Amino acid sequence: AGQDRLQAATSQGRPRANSAAGARTACSGAGVPIGAACERVGFILKYDLEKGFGFIAPDGATTREDNIYFHASTMDARMPKPPPLGLRVVLVCGPIGPRGGSATSVRVVRVQG
Repeated sequence: AGQDRLQAATSQGRPRANSAAGARTACSGAGVPIGAACERVGFILKYDLEKGFGFIAPDGATTREDNIYFHASTMDARMPKPPPLGLRVVLVCGPIGPRGGSATSVRVVRVQG
């Protein structure tokens, strides 16, 4: 039961789980069960080359809090460095951390045709 209890973790009021077993992901608010892996599509909103991280605006995002943090180490090796703003990407949702939702991997959307 203790694994399911949530506590407020940040000043933005985003919840964070007490344990890895009950970890919430960036997809948890999208009707995806807690702890389930999921992919979302979005675009590069911001990237700081010096700091090595950026944010992705997932499709359907309506507020700044919906944006998903990603670190340079999560980017597919074939992605351009730095990724251009507006680049369409697929991300695998990771846990909610101090910067909000996070991605465990990011890759370029493959265009059919």
